[in-house]
This record gives sequence, structure tokens and C-alpha cells, in this order.
Amino acid sequence: MARNKLVDCLKAYSCLLVVFGHVILGIQNMGGVALPFFASPLKDFIWTFHVPLFMFLSGFVYRITGEWRGKKTRWRFILHKALNLGIPYFVFSILYTLINQMIPGTNFSHSAQEILYLWKTPVAHYWFLRTLFLLFVLYALLSRFLSNVWITVILTALSGVHMLFPDLPFLSLGNIVSWAFAFGFGVCLSSLDKLCFSGVKAAAVIAAHLGLEALCLFTGISGLPVIVEIERASGIIASVTLVSLLVKNAFAEKLLMFVSRYNFPIYLMHTIFTAGVRIMMQKAGIHNYWIHVAAGMLVGIAAPVLIAKIMEKTGWMNIVLYPSQTLKKLKQKAAAAR
Repeated sequence: MARNKLVDCLKAYSCLLVVFGHVILGIQNMGGVALPFFASPLKDFIWTFHVPLFMFLSGFVYRITGEWRGKKTRWRFILHKALNLGIPYFVFSILYTLINQMIPGTNFSHSAQEILYLWKTPVAHYWFLRTLFLLFVLYALLSRFLSNVWITVILTALSGVHMLFPDLPFLSLGNIVSWAFAFGFGVCLSSLDKLCFSGVKAAAVIAAHLGLEALCLFTGISGLPVIVEIERASGIIASVTLVSLLVKNAFAEKLLMFVSRYNFPIYLMHTIFTAGVRIMMQKAGIHNYWIHVAAGMLVGIAAPVLIAKIMEKTGWMNIVLYPSQTLKKLKQKAAAAR
């Protein structure tokens, strides 16, 4: 099926927010840099919706690509996801852990021993891949008995129970079901057009989201049961509306489509480079907040893109980014060479 440009641009937008969020979080955790008054509130605001937007888009793409039926059977679908999420998850989690162990000055230290427990305990932002895989598994298996709406309702309810009673043993997948609402919102949505507003309605949607988050963060109710789902839904709707307006500008669309092409490599590798440039600037005595933000964003995007381009040239190296796609190309190349 033809690619959905709005979906691609939304993925790029959320990816840029993830990089930006990690850059400002890293600067804050590092210390030694004078932060503007809005730095902490801005970080808290971004965190309320940038990952939920990624989850929502994953759920929506799952729906428009035929759900598990796109791979004929549920087990073929699960194996496909295990391959394409599992290889990048383990490769880059191991790489990240080893780099953090060897290089002093990073915000969070890691031990090589943690590699043995990656199957159950993710490191850094790679938790997203593990969580996404388990959500795919849950939706594929539960769809045998329930509609997507009911799966989302039940998992969201379990998430609320887990937040209230985190020690209940049968809710050990609490971190997984906590993302079911955002993922399920995408799975249950038939078209993104329903969330695209323009004119006065667009301004009202975006303003309402900003007002809601200001209220939630100021009162300290952000992230509470039910409130968190409202926050995430508001952020997702406002983001879809905003990006649907941005892509009407040719330059903005071109930029977002470029980022979208390298979305996955940027997600996987950006923290390695943002941490590296942050450490180097700190050692060089550079403590200006805006220079740190600009350098972090530039290197956090450019370095993964450059590495992805090099991996594309080799062919076989791309297997750590796009396993099944790369294996298919290598198989076709081998067949053509016979």
C-alpha cells in the first residue's frame, strides 16, 4: 500500500521531540549549565505526549497495514515483529550499555552484567521497543476473542489498577499496559483525518492542549489514573492537527519527510551522540545552555543519519536496523547472482 505522508511526517515530528527531550534532560541531569526558567516545565510538558504520540502512530500503522492479518497468521506476525524489533533492541541496548560503562561522565552508569537481563529489564529509551513488541503480541492474541476497542478498554483499566496497586503480582506487565491507551487509540482510529482540524478549530485544539497541560502540571495531577489518558489523547490530537498544518508548507514537509526516512536510526542512536557531544563541551568549558541544545540536536540527528547512510551502502550492515527487509534484499541479490 502507498505510504501515508501525514503518518511519516508525524513520526518525524515525534522523533524530533524525543531527541529534543533527551537533549534538555541530559543537560539538566549533567549540571554545570545555567538553565532558563522554562527548561524544566518544557521538559515535563514534552514528556506528557511525545512518546504517547509514537505509540499512537505504531497502533495506527498496525491497523492500516492489516493488523496481524498482513502476515497471514498471528504467529508469523509475532515472529516478524520479534525479528524486526528484537535485533535492533538487543544490538543497540548492548552497544549503549558498553559505551556507558567505558566512558566516564555519562548521566547514567551501566554495568556489562545488565546485558544478561535485557530480555526483562530494558536500558535507556530502548524500553520502547520491548513494550511495543509486547503490545503487538497482546493485540494479536487477544483479537481472537475481543475487538480492538475492548482490548484497549480492558488493558487501560488494568493500567489504572496497576497505578493504584503497583504491588499486585498479576499486574507485572504494568509498564506494558500503561501504554495500551495510546497504542489502542491508534488501532481503533479509522482515519487520521478525524483528528485534523483547521482554522479556528485548530487554534482551539492546540490552545486547549496547552491549557490542560499547564493546569495538570501546575496542580500536580499530571499522570494520575484517567487524567493521564486525557493528557495523552489531548497531546495526540493537538500534534496531529499541528503537523497537518505544518505539512502545507513545502519546506516543512520536505524536512519532516527527510527526518522520517531516518527515523529509526535516529531513535536508536541519538542518545549515544548527544551524550558524547555534551561531555566534550563540558570538558571544553562550554556551559551555555543554547549552545548545548543546538549542538545536541545537530549531532543527535546528523550522526545517526550519516551512520545509516554508510550502513545502506554496505547492504548487510543494515540488518541491525531493518532485519527482514535486509534479509529479503540479500536473498534477492544472491538469487540474481546465480
